[in-house]
Amino acid sequence: MEVRKLRVIYPLSFIGDLTLSMLLVITILYGTKIGLSTIEVGLIGGSYGFAYIFMPFILGRFSDNISRKTSLIIAISGQMILALVFIFIITQTSDFIFYGLFLVLFLYGIVYGFFWPSIEAYVSENTEHSSKEHEKGIGNFCISWSLGFAIGPFLAGLFYDFNMVLALILAFTLYTSAFCLILFKMPKIKPKNKDQLIESNKINNQVNINSNSRKILVLLLMGVFIYATISKTLLSYFTNYAALPEGLNWNGTLIGQVLFFFGLGRTTYFIIARFLKNSFSAITQSFLVIGLCLIALALLYHPALIAIIFFITGFFVGRTYLVSLELLLKYEQEKKGAKAGIFESIVGIGSALSPLLAGMIATINLKMPYFIVASIVLVFVIVHLFLTKNIHFEENNENY
Repeated sequence: MEVRKLRVIYPLSFIGDLTLSMLLVITILYGTKIGLSTIEVGLIGGSYGFAYIFMPFILGRFSDNISRKTSLIIAISGQMILALVFIFIITQTSDFIFYGLFLVLFLYGIVYGFFWPSIEAYVSENTEHSSKEHEKGIGNFCISWSLGFAIGPFLAGLFYDFNMVLALILAFTLYTSAFCLILFKMPKIKPKNKDQLIESNKINNQVNINSNSRKILVLLLMGVFIYATISKTLLSYFTNYAALPEGLNWNGTLIGQVLFFFGLGRTTYFIIARFLKNSFSAITQSFLVIGLCLIALALLYHPALIAIIFFITGFFVGRTYLVSLELLLKYEQEKKGAKAGIFESIVGIGSALSPLLAGMIATINLKMPYFIVASIVLVFVIVHLFLTKNIHFEENNENY
């Protein structure tokens, strides 16, 4: 029964990130084309994140009080409306185009703040009867959105060089399809109440956490923050950097092709993750590799070499994301929408700050953002090692 309940979630996840990543890359390329500064492009790239800092936590808590189906209908309806608004804005020639692009992506951050926490909580609630099924459900969810996230930038590059409006029409069509899937295929099931959760925990003998739970939460949220920071730095700032004449001076198609390898690497990890153990040391190791890859990006110019680095970075960013999300939802048994909302709000912080800071730093030197972000990641390695050294887990059957 639980498997049937999840069938509609995976295509929704695919559509959600395909459309979002496609629209974001189209916007960055368009902003670069019309001569916006790196700071302005950074603001546009971070506008989604500015709203996403707060909305997942607020709307995730709200979704715990209504059915997940209702939450997703509201979210998809907003996405459909914004796709039409986007078409209107992108076809205008106005001195206020910067503000229009900023606003529409900011509003996307609000509606996606309802979308992702509802999906994550729905997957967790329908797989929590088994630890293995929980890992499998979260893994399949990650594969679905990651495939969309990989294909979106690739399509963005193609559409940018051909006709941008077609990308927006495609987005609206996909959102409409998602709306129909939710309306006709998704069961209307309310989240469990507190008494049901207590009974469920007794039956399933879930993992217990000792007094170090706050440190554990910090460790997991650090992983989420790095995932968001790296993903948005590459999706937003790298797109801007690669399109600039004084940067790599690439066309949209080539940029989309290279960005595809980041998504391919991340999806590759998600596919093989079910055969690997989720652990905090996996997050620490991933931080180290990601930091070194960012330094390499600043030193390379050839598309093939950069594509290889993007694949490796995507692989370990995916590892950081999946391990953090799966362990967070496994540990937290009450109000999963709210917990997923906290998770996604941290994504919002990284998504908002990284494009803006990268754009500001780039006014000094176009390569400096890579070195600064790499330094932050390597500092996180040290912090992670310090915190994990003093944490002890109370566990029944598994090691973390």
